[in-house]
Amino acid sequence: MRIVMVINCVGCGGAERVLSALANAWCERGYEVIVATMDDSVPFYPLAPSIRVLPLKVASESGAAISAVLGNFRRIAALRRCIREVRPDLVVSFMTHTNVLAILAARGCGVRVVACEHTDPRHQKLNFFWSTLRVAVYPFADAVTFLTSNVLKRWNSWLKGKAQLMPNPVSVNAARETVALKHPHNLIAAGRLIELKGFDMLIDAFAAIAGKHKDWGLTILGEGTKRVQLEKQVREAGLAAQVQLPGSVRNAHSWFAQADIYVLTSRYEGLPCALCEAMGCGTPAVSFDCESGPRDIVRDGVDGVLVPPGDVPALAAALDELMNDEERRERLGSRAAEIQQRFGMPLTLERWERLFASLKVADS
Repeated sequence: MRIVMVINCVGCGGAERVLSALANAWCERGYEVIVATMDDSVPFYPLAPSIRVLPLKVASESGAAISAVLGNFRRIAALRRCIREVRPDLVVSFMTHTNVLAILAARGCGVRVVACEHTDPRHQKLNFFWSTLRVAVYPFADAVTFLTSNVLKRWNSWLKGKAQLMPNPVSVNAARETVALKHPHNLIAAGRLIELKGFDMLIDAFAAIAGKHKDWGLTILGEGTKRVQLEKQVREAGLAAQVQLPGSVRNAHSWFAQADIYVLTSRYEGLPCALCEAMGCGTPAVSFDCESGPRDIVRDGVDGVLVPPGDVPALAAALDELMNDEERRERLGSRAAEIQQRFGMPLTLERWERLFASLKVADS
């Protein structure tokens, strides 16, 4: 089977990690995999040598309305040329904008399309143009995958049975290397430095308790548009000696495994990859119980702690309690690693194989 996987550009965080993991797994199963990116970059995460990467070079920023429309027509045309030249059995696209473009590009090409949503669409900030397109175009996909059952239920009736539950796979690299954690004990978080990830609230929570825990540091992995604001917040809170933002890293599992607690402070989520991977490394989690995602992953009191969403004082209190209790951290961490069985790649691949069979592409 030949699969074209489409993503807007590198630096897409969890969606790109999932794409890379699935591409490598399908390659191991003998499928021919082609990764098409709208920009001119190669994926950030490692891909098997036999996986072809096709940079379409059509991801320029859109300006005025007319140029934005023309830009999207160019993207659709480029992706349509790719589909016609490669002649895949299946197109798998990631994230809303790319999903819409892929569905439109594949119309009339005789190829199945699976669109993958990687967040809770109700909380996604789309303008009227893209919101309208999503509603109009998604029903033309052969399947649309969602990460959690509560999101699936809201969209299934509208998509007339085409909605599929497809949690992200947890794939933890056993290889470890020494990383630059600067304190004897460490909190860690990871994600794009953007508003929805709530790192501003994490810094506020840590500021409330950092004076009691001088031997603890906070590391936030990732890159994004909020870096300058977050760095300013760290300086103004007097936390420069305890907080570091080292940027994006390829060896995130090494950082997770050497930290004491993983913290998730997102304002909303899909099914956060970094949270799953950190727990897979045996690191207990403290997470906001935002509407979608964390509750499907963290078993409160078993392998982590859930606190009310957006409640910074509650987050600070939960962190303070766990930072003071090494025995509890070890107990929660020992159960956290079970995420690899609950959301492991073998189970994810079984779900995809069933979807392939239902679309009649499994034996192509």
